[in-house]
Amino acid sequence: PEYAKAGMGDPRAFASYMMYLELASAWPAEKLGLKLPPKKTKPPYHCSASLGAGRNSLEKFACVVADQDSALLQDGGNADCFGDPEIWRPWFAEYRALPNKPFTSLKQATDPVAVWFADVKSDEKTQDGLYFYAVNRARWPVSLDLTLAGCQNVTRLTSNQSVKLENGQLKLDLQPYAIRAYRAAPGAAITNAKTSIPKAMTDYIHRRIAFAQKLRENIPDGAIAQGELTAYDHALAIAWTALENKAYWRARSVLRSAPMMRVYEMTGQM
Repeated sequence: PEYAKAGMGDPRAFASYMMYLELASAWPAEKLGLKLPPKKTKPPYHCSASLGAGRNSLEKFACVVADQDSALLQDGGNADCFGDPEIWRPWFAEYRALPNKPFTSLKQATDPVAVWFADVKSDEKTQDGLYFYAVNRARWPVSLDLTLAGCQNVTRLTSNQSVKLENGQLKLDLQPYAIRAYRAAPGAAITNAKTSIPKAMTDYIHRRIAFAQKLRENIPDGAIAQGELTAYDHALAIAWTALENKAYWRARSVLRSAPMMRVYEMTGQM
């Protein structure tokens, strides 16, 4: 939530803030295939966020689109000069197929898969109907069953293909950080959502929170400043509450937040 508020994009945009890199004369631009002006006197300069490899590079997009209704994604510096076309193009095709209208979060599906929907009236660019998308912000594959009323099929926005519902349900298998966008008939509504989370994900988070709790209990008095301990305790409490509510992505994300990472580092327990 703190990062979303820092996004500089009121009301429906988000600017990414991440681990940041700057490379000046050490940046081998030409060896990476970048064409530079022939008479450039200053060395090429590069500044960008540090992206994960493969599908992990989609994390910063998926988390933003899952967490808030974003019509615009912004990034600073040179961003990623090359991207990963095989992974990025399908993802952004889904995102860009959505109409530029305000969407509402579906309360039954917020973590780790988030579903957003909008009842849209037709205009020169958009057909009317119920538009919705599902995005997985976890690094594990997650399954989602959406129950819809008022329709027998939905249309995949990127392919314009009709998908028949099974007993009124749309069943989705979402890869890590995947997004899928659909349109249903006017008057249709999503009445329920069921998320199936792999055991590997829940086991991992239980291990991480047990580690964080044990670490806290073993910190000697006076070893760490009270202010840093208070921030750690607050984050740990958020993680426990998220775990109790089965908000597994939130639990994992707060366990690796800056206040907790600071204490991990100071105690030498990474």
